[in-house]
Amino acid sequence: MANNSRDAYIERMEAQLREVDARISELRAKAAQAAEEVRAAEPEGLSELRKKREKVKKQMKKLNQQRDEIDFQIDAIFAKTDQAAADAKLKYLEPTEELRVKREKVQDELRKLKKERNVERWESIRKGVENSWNDLKSTTINVLGFLAEKEDKTESKPKAKSDESSGKKQEAGSSKKSTTSAKSKSK
Repeated sequence: MANNSRDAYIERMEAQLREVDARISELRAKAAQAAEEVRAAEPEGLSELRKKREKVKKQMKKLNQQRDEIDFQIDAIFAKTDQAAADAKLKYLEPTEELRVKREKVQDELRKLKKERNVERWESIRKGVENSWNDLKSTTINVLGFLAEKEDKTESKPKAKSDESSGKKQEAGSSKKSTTSAKSKSK
């Protein structure tokens, strides 16, 4: 008898599970139908907006890749600066600080661009990002040239000690002459 009540209980549970499974299947079918109705009732232009969103995503990806490339170059510049002697650092500090400021500006504008959802404002911000980006690129090129020039000068400096001491005497003499000529011109 215990076996019969146990079998009856299991049958009842299995029947209830089948009912629940049937109800879940009904709900899934209704959800699929509702989703289809929503897609069919999409407002005009939604697909166009989706295309624009994809275009924006591609542009953002491209901008991020370009930013990564320029960041790599800037980091190389900073590494050179960090390796320089303390007195040489002062010569490098001003242009590299300008790079830091401009890079932060581009990064801030990119953050704004990522957050913007309005297409017209997004285009306006994107133009600002491009301007800042072009400014950062040209400054980076200028600083790279400046650093290369400084490296060339420091690489060509090592001379024999006798050359250095005579060179210092000549520089001192020439700076006195230039100071004297500058004073006479101002009079």
